[in-house]
Amino acid sequence: MDNRVKIVHITPAAMSLEVLLKDRFARLSDLGYESIGYSGSDQYSGSFRSSGFEFIESRHLTRRSGLLSDLKFFMECIRVLRSKRPSIVNTYGPKPGLYGRIASKLAGIPVTVHTSWGFFYEDDAPLLKRLPIVILEVILSFFCDHIFSENMDDLMVLRKWGIGEKKASYLGNGTDVNNMFDPDKYSEVYVQNLKEELGIKGDAIVISMIGRLTAQKGYREFFYAADHFGRADGKYEFVVIGPMDSTKGDGITEEEIASLERNGTIRYLGSRDHSEMPGLLSLADIVVLPSYREGFPRSLIEAASMGKPLVASRIRGCREAVDDGYNGILVPAKDPEALVDAIGDLLRNPGKRERLATASREKAINEFDEVDVVSRMDEIYRRLLANRSRRSGT
Repeated sequence: MDNRVKIVHITPAAMSLEVLLKDRFARLSDLGYESIGYSGSDQYSGSFRSSGFEFIESRHLTRRSGLLSDLKFFMECIRVLRSKRPSIVNTYGPKPGLYGRIASKLAGIPVTVHTSWGFFYEDDAPLLKRLPIVILEVILSFFCDHIFSENMDDLMVLRKWGIGEKKASYLGNGTDVNNMFDPDKYSEVYVQNLKEELGIKGDAIVISMIGRLTAQKGYREFFYAADHFGRADGKYEFVVIGPMDSTKGDGITEEEIASLERNGTIRYLGSRDHSEMPGLLSLADIVVLPSYREGFPRSLIEAASMGKPLVASRIRGCREAVDDGYNGILVPAKDPEALVDAIGDLLRNPGKRERLATASREKAINEFDEVDVVSRMDEIYRRLLANRSRRSGT
């Protein structure tokens, strides 16, 4: 008889399962959990389907807003959860967090947990925009047993609204710092060979940005910086890695990327399998993320683990990945000139790049180990299941 604890993880898209959670599921499996992924479909669906974990693909869960499709997903979610009968449902992101938590309670699932990937507003958003989002989260907290917050800023907001330690805790974010994202596995020869394969000059300084191609990620500011330094005739290479996102109104178009490539402003490497990321990060001399809103960005965590100096926006989430002046530089969001200044500072000072790179690796080992993240999840899962058993008398 299988005594494994079944968990259904509901995420916005298969990319979340494949890139952010697959390795976490493997670690949870070692602790006695059976993880099932439930998400909308995208280009990562096939990869996750072949990962060995059960995958439930929803036709109705999309990034687009639509009352009818949302209602269909909600009803589908209730049916799926009643059919699978997991011990735990863990929701992630805004839409699964809204409909999935309520559906889990209606389906009679013993334990419901929500992982907050950051409140869905920018740091400079007016109070009238922030307030409804926070109030909704407080209301939805009554439909779950616990909330994991990826960053401390959002957790402090929950505390101010009366959600205490038993109901919400810090989760953080992590990666495989000791194996997959170990810079010692990538020699200088490997880096030079990869540069040659990609058509990058061997002595070029590489400034990389990784993430979905949307304006909210700060790509416009990155392009501005690339154009500013692009007159150096191959001395610098501004590299972009990530999938197009046509579902977003601020998505960067293929035409714009093609134009930037023709002009020599950037080098676009496309959407890459997550297994390629350590090697591609080994190319980078600087990793940049001038995003407007983040929970706790995986791209910065992985770059830190690979021992890279970081330049990022001074916003929630990024502030946890980057200690300003220690392992990187924080700049105001939506400020292309400040981004140019920060990148320029690192380009002019190789010694500073090296110092920040060493600190990034140290910070990753101490703070971004996925083993610690899974341990925090396991502790809360077991506590909630034990509380449920006591209440039910089993």
